[in-house]
Amino acid sequence: MEESQKNKYSYQDCWNYALALGGKIEIKEIKNDIIALCGTVPEKFWLNFTNKSLSTADYSRICHNLSRHIKENCPVPYITNQVCFYGLNFYVKKGVFIPQPDTEVLVEKVLELTSKYWQKKEQLNVLDIGTGCGNIVISLAKSKPNWYFTTVDINPQALAVAK
Repeated sequence: MEESQKNKYSYQDCWNYALALGGKIEIKEIKNDIIALCGTVPEKFWLNFTNKSLSTADYSRICHNLSRHIKENCPVPYITNQVCFYGLNFYVKKGVFIPQPDTEVLVEKVLELTSKYWQKKEQLNVLDIGTGCGNIVISLAKSKPNWYFTTVDINPQALAVAK
């Protein structure tokens, strides 16, 4: 083995580690989680699947995170501290609700209905109760920057994350 290949790992090594941890877990259920915990996107993951490009430190970190996810059932967003919602990346951490993809429908419907029924020139006032990481209000604000937004949450940790 060449010196440059010594102590190098591939995404395939991470994949195999996850499968060894998983036991009876269906691969289709966790393949996107494995890719996310490798810190890449599916195209790059599969393109570089066998390339020995990961350092020992990166491989160890990924294996640790895979173990947390598979053995301890820790959600990927709490490990990576990010989640994608409505095409935007949001910071999340344990103790703050993880935005769910089905909630994107709420953002779409608010934009659709206000475009249809709110013809007034003055800005719209929006109150986001239970804002969590701020995903709904920020997604709306990206589309409607002239609206006025107020967010509240009883969880001080959530308010800090949203801020």
